[in-house]
Amino acid sequence: MSHTEAPTQPAETDHVSNSEAGMPTESPELDVKSTQTSVGMPTLAPPDPAGLNKESDSGITAAAWHNNKLVTRVFHGGQNNIWIALEGVGWRRLNSANESAAGAMSLIASHAVDNALTVRAHESDAGLIDEIYCF
Repeated sequence: MSHTEAPTQPAETDHVSNSEAGMPTESPELDVKSTQTSVGMPTLAPPDPAGLNKESDSGITAAAWHNNKLVTRVFHGGQNNIWIALEGVGWRRLNSANESAAGAMSLIASHAVDNALTVRAHESDAGLIDEIYCF
């Protein structure tokens, strides 16, 4: 004997909508605020050099290495006025005692910004970046 069975319908389940399940029903709107003016110049400038004070209460400054930091911005304010913004550290000026070295460090920092690479930067006692390595 052969048994033939009638096709069965899938069991009805309670349908839960995305909003009831806690999932967003619409794509989120991006709130992107530009840091550039219509001309393309950055609106976020580095701090005034006169306002920088790296001295502690005792008047002693110390050199430091900033490891695994992202460079978020590079600012060229002239031949001897190059600044980089390190994530979690803030704006730091590049040592411009040697123009070739300062230019090379700004290229390394720009490369790090463009490719989202981390850097290792040495800040001297004077509060200037005098070494930078990109990884």
